Amino acid sequence: MKETILLLLSVFGCLSTAFAQMLPDSTVQVVGYWSVGDKLQYEYECLDYKINGNDTTLTKSSYEVIELEVVAHEEDKGYRFKATYLVEDYSDPVVRILSNISAKYLGDPVYFFETDNLGAFSRALPVEGVDEIPEAMLQEVMDSLAKAKPETVIAREPILALLRHIYSPELMTQSIVTELSPLFFFHGVKYKLDTDYSYEDETPALIGNQKIKMDATFWADSEDTDDYSAVLYLYKEANEEQLKPFITTFIVEMLKPMFPDENTEEAKTAMDEVFSQAKMEMKDTMWEEVHLSTGWPLNMGFTRTLNFKVGKDESGGIIQRNTFKVILDND
Repeated sequence: MKETILLLLSVFGCLSTAFAQMLPDSTVQVVGYWSVGDKLQYEYECLDYKINGNDTTLTKSSYEVIELEVVAHEEDKGYRFKATYLVEDYSDPVVRILSNISAKYLGDPVYFFETDNLGAFSRALPVEGVDEIPEAMLQEVMDSLAKAKPETVIAREPILALLRHIYSPELMTQSIVTELSPLFFFHGVKYKLDTDYSYEDETPALIGNQKIKMDATFWADSEDTDDYSAVLYLYKEANEEQLKPFITTFIVEMLKPMFPDENTEEAKTAMDEVFSQAKMEMKDTMWEEVHLSTGWPLNMGFTRTLNFKVGKDESGGIIQRNTFKVILDND
């Protein structure tokens, strides 16, 4: 990881080490030192795996190139960033169809988010979203899905409901928080090396206002931290009693368009019965390398593992792995 630092220094010119926040008392502070017009690009890769007993199988992947640019800075408010998605590639054929067709009819959305003056993520600015799905877009999506999945019945109302959900302002805004806020999680804090800091985290659900409580611990690692960059870690584990109803609600909400409203409670009750006897655990691990002289994130890795066991023999789960890697110009 450290070899990236010399390249990064060439991007920003000759930076004085006086700005570095590796302090003499074995502490480190991660702070953003940015100017309007500063920008970097990142490769962002997501890998999803399915766990079935002792077997783990890759189910889908995505690759994106994201450019982050500082577009505003006010001393009393902090920094504003613009996020531009330059490359998007998805292994899932359905996601690829939706991405290509939405770009054709809706264009590429513009995303903005803000940090405080130290660089800690503050908020994502609301995304406009789509008031109504164009009829031509809906028809092209249905035709493309029918061709890609001839064995599946493609019904208008479920597809329309799915598109309205995907392109709603709430979900589009939340997607930026989920995807980009981890890059700025460690900013603004002064860390004593190899010291654990604990708190109770509330991880937002993908749907609705429900949140999962997770016991969290984070720290700065002395082995990998030096005057040029800091390497920090975060570990979170969910409360099982909150996790079960969250999973039930999430599945029911995702399947809602597929069955009449009057059957929603019936479906939820059936799932509650199945999950009441199950053993579940959800764990998040994250690490990040941050360049101390500038505060720019260099590399980040995130892994979420959800395991469940129903009865004596049936077990499974999912693993989600996300990585950010800065793209540096060697010229």
